[in-house]
Formats: sequence, structure tokens, C-alpha cells
Amino acid sequence: MHKMRLMIALVILAILATACAPAAAPATPDLEQMRIAVQQTLDFEKAVNAQLTQAAQTDQALAPVQQPATQEPPTQEPPPTVQVTSSVPLLSVSMDTNCREGPNAEIWKSVGGVMVGEKAEIVAKYIKGHWYIVKLPSRPNERCWVYDFYATIEGDTSTLPKATIPPTPTPKP
Repeated sequence: MHKMRLMIALVILAILATACAPAAAPATPDLEQMRIAVQQTLDFEKAVNAQLTQAAQTDQALAPVQQPATQEPPTQEPPPTVQVTSSVPLLSVSMDTNCREGPNAEIWKSVGGVMVGEKAEIVAKYIKGHWYIVKLPSRPNERCWVYDFYATIEGDTSTLPKATIPPTPTPKP
């Protein structure tokens, strides 16, 4: 420890001595001179670090080994997480999606929508296309058709009833 303090004091004195030297007239430094100066600085730092490391290792070798006063309690395993899956299939969307009166966006009007972050209960599926009949999240007593382009389905849809297309709406004059 004493050697390390002495070394640090010598380094500080060397820095102070170079800082107090009279300033020479400013000159344009040569790149080769700059490279040599940088290399000398790096070599000096390397030598100082080596001596400090050696001094620290010597001090550590002389220091008594201390045992911990108390033992740490054994770590406990966190309880297992149980993931409950719903027996009811659910539909969520990655983009706000219209919910329509029937399975065709050109024929059937929108009666609401399934928004990002909502989950809609699926009550039936259309076997000839990519449409599902869901309970409208904002009005759970209403049913509507959602196209599955932006949809993610959770749960088993194999037992769902098959949906039939309602009669085509009569165009209004």
C-alpha cells in the first residue's frame, strides 16, 4: 500500500513539473513528433499500471482473508406460473377492424368494430371463407362478422358451429 501511494505521488509530481515548464513558441507540430509523443505517453501509462497492479497484488497477498460473518439464506425458486387458457375461442386484431352484418365488405354495412387491445368471443365460423361471427366487444348481446386478415385467434375453433350467410340485404333506392 505504501508503494502505491509513493508511485501516485511521483506521477503527480511529474505532471506538475511538466505543467510548470516555460512555454515554448507555438510551432506547427509534425505528425511524426505527435505519434512519438502519444506512444511515449501510452508506454508511461502502461508502466505505471503494471507497477500499480503489482503493488496491489502484493498488498492483497499480505491482507488476511476474511470469512463472511453470516451465511446467506438459500435462494428459493419462484412459484411456477400457470397459464390458463380459455375454453372459449377469442379473436383479437392488430389493426382496428370493422364488424359487419354479413361476410362481405361490399354488400354488408359495418355495425361496429373490434379495436386493437380488445378481445371478441367467437361464436361461429364461416367454412367457405375467412370470416368469424363474434360478440361485438362494445355490445356483447350483438353478433357481427369479422374478416380474419388482421385477426389472431386464441383457442380451439374446431368445435364452433358453422355460420350460414344471412339473406342479402335489399338495396335501398
